[in-house]
Amino acid sequence: MSETMQAPYGGSSSERFGESSDDTAESGTNVTARAGSMIDSATEKAGGLVDQAKPAVDAGMEKAASGLQTAAETLRGRGESMGEGQLSSVATMTADKLESGAEMLRGTDTDALVIELENMVRRKPVESLAVAAGIGFLLSKALR
Repeated sequence: MSETMQAPYGGSSSERFGESSDDTAESGTNVTARAGSMIDSATEKAGGLVDQAKPAVDAGMEKAASGLQTAAETLRGRGESMGEGQLSSVATMTADKLESGAEMLRGTDTDALVIELENMVRRKPVESLAVAAGIGFLLSKALR
């Protein structure tokens, strides 16, 4: 059996339309090469956008760390003003956790933080969704 399909009026279908099987293969190679070039270009542009966004993300992380540190100091001060008791110890424990979070943000680069967040969301999707909803609620109240 031949490799080209025979058209009912003689010759292969590609020959009827002015293309030889070599032309068809060559145009397929060109399309593949152009698609590969477009993918490379898109990947390069996406990498450039990520590189541009990293300083902004790093600045945001530093701002968040500073906010956590400030909140921890405020909470610790209020807890100490309450004297001894369960509420004071909860405030101190919460302030310690906030300070720990601030230190973690300052000590982690953007790539490592994104990887850690992705892993956490995969391990605990329901808890992550609840935390995201809580943060969204607090931000909506704070930004009014």
